[in-house]
Amino acid sequence: MSVVYHSGRNAKFFAGTPTANTELSLIGAEVRTQSEIVKFKTSKTGAFTLKEQTFYDADLTVKLEWDFAANPFLPANGALSMLGGGTVAARLYLNGTSGAYWDFPQAWIKGNPQRIEIEGKIQTTVNLTANGAFVEPAT
Repeated sequence: MSVVYHSGRNAKFFAGTPTANTELSLIGAEVRTQSEIVKFKTSKTGAFTLKEQTFYDADLTVKLEWDFAANPFLPANGALSMLGGGTVAARLYLNGTSGAYWDFPQAWIKGNPQRIEIEGKIQTTVNLTANGAFVEPAT
């Protein structure tokens, strides 16, 4: 079996309300998933603790290049404003729009710090957290 590796060069990020329909200038992204593990003991477990995986959660951090012609905080350009409602749909494609992707039908915007470099790019970071179900990449 051969293994094929891809860089994030073709990654794409879309956001918007009610659907993720606006592409934004992606610099980088990170998805952190977690689940709640519950421990339990009964007369049937003996001296051992059993664990169950229960609730799932995910956080998404995207770094975007600021676009003066299409402010990503405005509803028409992605609606990534914390103050403008707080929830968006988001989709992060790993290798072009025909491949695998993370899908967040509804995500809360937790923060959007901005970094400005003199003689460099204006970078806006958007921190999102899933609100309900999310979908992992599948091929």
